[in-house]
Amino acid sequence: MSVIEILLNGKMISAILAFAVLSITGEIISRKILNALEDVSTSEWIFEKIFIPLFRALGLMLFILLAYPVLFGFTDAPSLAMLLTAGSDRINTLLNILFVLPLLFSLLPVVGGMPSLLLPVQGIAGSTLVFSWMQAALQLDNIRYIPNPVVIAVIILLAIVSHACSKWAALQLSQWVNRFFHIDDGQKIIYRIVVVTAQLPVILIYTTGLGRQL
Repeated sequence: MSVIEILLNGKMISAILAFAVLSITGEIISRKILNALEDVSTSEWIFEKIFIPLFRALGLMLFILLAYPVLFGFTDAPSLAMLLTAGSDRINTLLNILFVLPLLFSLLPVVGGMPSLLLPVQGIAGSTLVFSWMQAALQLDNIRYIPNPVVIAVIILLAIVSHACSKWAALQLSQWVNRFFHIDDGQKIIYRIVVVTAQLPVILIYTTGLGRQL
């Protein structure tokens, strides 16, 4: 399957819509809770630094699982239930990676200060783990998980451009969202929704590359 075919696949569209609904709900609720906690600094910090990233990790995990196996360019593959039950605590492992990775990523020099790369890195890491489960289920070897330098450069360039486009779109739509939902930071909500769609092709460049090796 080509990237366009994957993006137009019903399973992928459903995964994107589920992520969008979860993102909208989570971001609106989170902003209201943060406003309620603004006079309780400790609780506000815990909620902002732990619970919000955890909820976002849950949303991304749901997207990856719902998009399987189309995410790798397949319509036929070992069932998701088979992959998740073939090892212990696989859901927890996937969630932990998606939750902890942003914290570790922020500590890296240079790239850690580039938010445009965070979602692609999270998506690629989570997808790679799921792919490794599929590879084990199919009992296949000789899979290269590190793409060549040209592909890496394309991924980074597209990540930066798509992130900039997402910020621009969020800025344009933020006033309408603020009025409709009676909030004052609609730009953040729109950004969370738009960025996954805009940066999905970046992730697909990597995941379809994995799939073509099978």
